[in-house]
Amino acid sequence: NEKNEVYQKIDETEFIWNKNICLKIVHPDKLINITLSQPVEMKNFDIQSLKELCDIKSFTDKKVYWELILTTKAFSILPYSKIIIHIGKNYFIQKQLFYYNTAIDFSSNHRKQELEYPVLEILYSNINRKQISNIFFNINKYIEEKNKNIKATKAFQSYTIEDHREITFK
Repeated sequence: NEKNEVYQKIDETEFIWNKNICLKIVHPDKLINITLSQPVEMKNFDIQSLKELCDIKSFTDKKVYWELILTTKAFSILPYSKIIIHIGKNYFIQKQLFYYNTAIDFSSNHRKQELEYPVLEILYSNINRKQISNIFFNINKYIEEKNKNIKATKAFQSYTIEDHREITFK
């Protein structure tokens, strides 16, 4: 928003960052985690910056999206060997695939290894550029301070609060 606050929802977990505090609300666990806020820099990402770490292997028109395949350069700091990005014809990223360059043992039998290279797949859906209501940035919906103690609001009183800050809430 205009105050450089961030609201994010991933499945059933919500995140709210403002200049002082970060809330993580995990609804399935009925947990509110409070930490000090880290500076949030909202910059436009320039995919060209990946050229320092990756080579463009291919860029293919797949009719309903473009597919960009990147391979990491030798001695790259990235933990991936390959990155595939699907870019919709509306210019939004639809999917990202990150192919890790380190094998992991997935065996449940400790006497036999089943080494595989994991792939992280990120799917994007319901993307829009509409500004959301400032209600989403209101931490007072979840927590309140009384006598320098943090407690959940009435609507979230069944939630456990974990306060990981070292200073008092303002």
